[in-house]
Amino acid sequence: MKKSYFFFIAIFWLGCASTSSNTKTESKSTEPNAQVENPEVPETLESEDEVFAVEETEISFSSLGAELKGTILKPKIDANLRVPGVVIAHDFGPLGRDGRIQGALGIQLPMEVPVYRSLAESIAERGFAVLIYDKRTCVVGGPGQCDYPRSHLDDVESKLGDALLADLNAAVGALGSQIDVDQSAVSIVGHGQGAELALAATGAKERILVGWAPVAPMKLVELQLAWSLAELEKSVAGRNDAETDQINRVIEQLKTQLEAWKVAESKVSTGDTSGDFMGVSGKAWASLETVHQNALLAISADDLAVIGGKDFDLPADAEEKLRNVKNAPEIVIIEGLTHPLVDLDQDPTVLSEALVDIIIQKLKDPN
Repeated sequence: MKKSYFFFIAIFWLGCASTSSNTKTESKSTEPNAQVENPEVPETLESEDEVFAVEETEISFSSLGAELKGTILKPKIDANLRVPGVVIAHDFGPLGRDGRIQGALGIQLPMEVPVYRSLAESIAERGFAVLIYDKRTCVVGGPGQCDYPRSHLDDVESKLGDALLADLNAAVGALGSQIDVDQSAVSIVGHGQGAELALAATGAKERILVGWAPVAPMKLVELQLAWSLAELEKSVAGRNDAETDQINRVIEQLKTQLEAWKVAESKVSTGDTSGDFMGVSGKAWASLETVHQNALLAISADDLAVIGGKDFDLPADAEEKLRNVKNAPEIVIIEGLTHPLVDLDQDPTVLSEALVDIIIQKLKDPN
């Protein structure tokens, strides 16, 4: 087996969730209208079905003492017009701005797919300015595109959830501060962990939650471990003796990991945050649990939740759990959609077209 399931889960969770903080943003732009003395407020673009060419601007902005880097993709339009904005909030792990993902639980794609960049391009073509940025956890030693210093993560590791939320709030502020963006119309598309951050963030016009269920972070890991264990046990049938022995060894390891994880859950839930669990400190897990609770309080019937029929990162009853929360959001199911945002019923090497259509429809017509 190429990787044990619990190792894969640990990588996903290294770099997680949220709470609120005010930050100062500084953007860098090569656009001619980025700095104008005493500018008049331009009119906002009104576009129905027009598709625009897209241009890019590199920016940086500050959050909790760290300088974060990103790209704004926006339509090429009259410089005297403003456009609504969208910030894409990352899933678990040390993801760069492009969101290069090749797998998830039960899913192995034939290649890395830059799902956030693809989504940003598609939304920008329809008349929005879209900010994608390198997540704070995208530090040197991580995936190839990551080059932040280790201090970006180490300095906030014990309050990781708060830091990631502060980063998202700073990103919303950085995008809204652009002269050609309508500050009152900046929305968030959150993927997985990013959906929880989107709910806990401040100032978003619309919130679109993709690949998320209202399950506490540590409980979600428990469910993922249990799912992985069940799948491995089913895979033994029909194997030869050598393969069976190998799988059984992994099964025993995973059983041990699952029991240890339940103990860790219990410790953190009772306020004991000493120790590290899956490479993340107990204090960090506690901060993520707090963000989760804040997200549940903030969820609204105006929000849109998109669930994939083949998203095995989520519990099987994810739709039911969403429908049972107070102020349940609108829910859309895409049967072939996976957690990496590709559709196995279509081309598994590109972003799901159905997902793009649903997101753009919500952004353009919230009602």
